[in-house]
Amino acid sequence: MRTTSALSSDLRDALESLRNVVASSDLGRWASNVSSGESSHDLRASILNAVSDEPKNGHQIMQAISEANDGEWMPAASHVYPLLSQLTDEGLLSAKVKGERTVYTLTDAGREAAHSADATQAAPNSGTSARKMMRDWKLPTWDDTNSALPKSGAKLAQAATAV
Repeated sequence: MRTTSALSSDLRDALESLRNVVASSDLGRWASNVSSGESSHDLRASILNAVSDEPKNGHQIMQAISEANDGEWMPAASHVYPLLSQLTDEGLLSAKVKGERTVYTLTDAGREAAHSADATQAAPNSGTSARKMMRDWKLPTWDDTNSALPKSGAKLAQAATAV
């Protein structure tokens, strides 16, 4: 029977192997592109546009963004709420608590920022949006030439089971 330190070493090795495979694959590059400033810029503009017609709470903002994207993408609350706080700190949004909800409204500076964000998004060749990347992304097919990820996952599962 192996010792606990040997098992934890196997688990660490399996996790490291899995991390390396994902980081070096197209999946890792896609994930880093989506988490880069490019997608947060799109989300920032989307939030400003969602609040431009009327005051909304965070959930209503997420729904408005989803509707604007034909229901293909809804931002996560873990991305929206910190950005709402940041936009409020920057003076682009004002926040008022109504009951249990915080309602956000554009300030004058926020209207200008929303207008300039619209102009930037409407410009041709302004770059690939995160929404388009998410819509066009496909799971990789696994064959003998690119089977490192499933093998690493299996190694991780074996090590976790042993622990």
